[in-house]
Amino acid sequence: LPLYAEWSGGRSISLSKRLIHLERLLLPVAQAFDRVAGPYREAGIPLLAAEFASMDAVPVPTRRLLPEPGELPDLRKLARSLRQTVRSGALTETAAVAESVLHNWPAGWPMTQHLLESVYRVASCGLGHSAASASRGLPATLVYSRRLLRLHTYGFREAARLDRRAHPLHRHSIPILIDDLPVLTAFGKTD
Repeated sequence: LPLYAEWSGGRSISLSKRLIHLERLLLPVAQAFDRVAGPYREAGIPLLAAEFASMDAVPVPTRRLLPEPGELPDLRKLARSLRQTVRSGALTETAAVAESVLHNWPAGWPMTQHLLESVYRVASCGLGHSAASASRGLPATLVYSRRLLRLHTYGFREAARLDRRAHPLHRHSIPILIDDLPVLTAFGKTD
């Protein structure tokens, strides 16, 4: 927040505060998921650990010329398609939908891209967790992966709002959101 505020003459503060507020709102949800994942992790299944990347992987923000935002795909249609695959339990298909969209992801939508990368990663990891839990005689993890994926699909609209709020800052070479998120897959375009 302070670095972007300095670079933007304070114009970035409301966006930074909105992002922090949303993260705080998700803490009780994250804690509930962590409680469920504990026994699986103790059994050597990295449920909810493999799905997320360390913030250590986030680059130091640097001012640079940033591309104009491309045209965003229809997020309602995308979310509907993803929810349909999640509802049916077809995580392979969920990952395939996310992957196909990420291959052509437009520049300038980093938060929305991050959310879609996370969908891909959660779906991909979910299959391995499910097999590992069955082999260890633990309850199936698929229900937790599906819940997390549904939660992700409801976040696209807010992610796009954050990205839109960042566009004027991007035009002034301020990489807010772009330099604040770890890359989760090799599919998304980067600057």
